Amino acid sequence: PGTRSLQNQGEARAVTAHVVRLLREGVPPESIAVQSPYSAQVQLLRAAIAKIEGGERIEVASVDSFQGREADAVIISMVRSNPSRSVG
Repeated sequence: PGTRSLQNQGEARAVTAHVVRLLREGVPPESIAVQSPYSAQVQLLRAAIAKIEGGERIEVASVDSFQGREADAVIISMVRSNPSRSVG
């Protein structure tokens, strides 16, 4: 069986809020990138960020696909966090 991609909705909300703060502080959308190692989290983040004004100009990608590119503000969503602060 294949591996299952992971997502974390709480973290996606936190990332989206951080993106909104960056935009309010004057960071251009084209200068913001959001990355995650998990494809399910990338899809969740793309959907959430698309709802923000200017969100369609923010690059949301997997860590692998972003390799070799740059952005002034990079947010990384690691997905695997929980209340006990342990991995998994």
